[in-house]
Amino acid sequence: MAANPKQDSVDVLAVIRAPLEQYPPSVHQVALLAEAGLRVAVVDTFHRRNTEISFTPGTSVQRIRTARHTVSHIEQFPSFPIRYWRAAQFGWKTFRALKSLRPKVVIAYDAQGCHAVGRVRLRRDWPQMVCHIHDFPGTDDYGIGTWLANSYYLKFAREAHLVVVPDRGRAGVLMEQARLSCPPAVVMNCPRLLREIPRSTMSAHLGKVFNSDTRIVFFQGWINEGKGLETAVRSMKHWPANSIFVLLGPARPEYREKLLRLSHGAGAHGRLILIPMVPFTEVDAITAGADVAFGIYPTPTDDLNWRYMAGASNKRFAYMSLGLPQVANRGHGMNEVIERPHCGLLVDPNSADEIGSAIRLLLENESLRHEMGRNGRQAHLTEFNYEKEFAPVLKQIVEWCKFSSSSSCAG
Repeated sequence: MAANPKQDSVDVLAVIRAPLEQYPPSVHQVALLAEAGLRVAVVDTFHRRNTEISFTPGTSVQRIRTARHTVSHIEQFPSFPIRYWRAAQFGWKTFRALKSLRPKVVIAYDAQGCHAVGRVRLRRDWPQMVCHIHDFPGTDDYGIGTWLANSYYLKFAREAHLVVVPDRGRAGVLMEQARLSCPPAVVMNCPRLLREIPRSTMSAHLGKVFNSDTRIVFFQGWINEGKGLETAVRSMKHWPANSIFVLLGPARPEYREKLLRLSHGAGAHGRLILIPMVPFTEVDAITAGADVAFGIYPTPTDDLNWRYMAGASNKRFAYMSLGLPQVANRGHGMNEVIERPHCGLLVDPNSADEIGSAIRLLLENESLRHEMGRNGRQAHLTEFNYEKEFAPVLKQIVEWCKFSSSSSCAG
């Protein structure tokens, strides 16, 4: 989508040091803010594989692309001078946008966004600040070092007018770490309300591998370590012979080969199918053709991001919206998301036997599979959709833009 003509000012400036499309919850926020009648600008980065999303016609969304972004899951990580130069470009263009657009509200995403916006002093005549933490800093990928990233985002969170996180467990951690005066608003990473399930395009991507008797187990997202994929491939020895495992997303060539070798060892030669990255708008139609969805993260773990993933995993809620039963891991918050709505089976993420048995049960028990799919779909329609999750934060931001209120903490 072509950027809108430059505006004298905007209501909301969203700052994210990644392509906006790489974070569906941020896409949903920008769309909902614009659909509420607010003028929105986005400062983000770009990469060669990124396909820019189109927003609702008639809404006002201005894009300010700053520097190239490295897709670290599939590209070689750049040297420190290149990372530093890109960070400097991002920070400088963010600063210029803040000065020229004079937003009433600024949403800074994660440590990099907080760092870029942090040079703006939090005075009454400056914007209302929202600190949205998708993930805690946990690696040196931030370029300024993990310890410095932590210090920046914690300081920014303490001074921000509103803090947003995607998981209740993460909210508790951040409340303690940053010594917040108000609890963070929890906005789980659900998809937008999907009123109708799209017609499946899965078969077009599978070719001769697919026929009417094929049962499809499906995963979508970054195809890399830490997603339980290796254990899942090993579990294929327990699956019915007419089942295949379809992975949709970017993968490094060496990791792709590793998974294929594991599938051969599990006696599943030719039954592991990897579909390359597709535009965000095409993912649902492909996913809709699956029979069972897979979404597992490691437990137990000392990594706070992995430990508190119940509300932070986009794919869990996307599977629900499409009426797919899922196999997921036990862990913090999973009873609320999976067991309470009875939309999937929880397993030990480290046990190939347990994963394989759960997948086999769902593939062979059609009535259970359909029941859990319907339950997930109903949970999406009534509870786990972004319109409902984001409503309190949207209301607060709209009020700030209308009345320049100095209050903080969304109810």
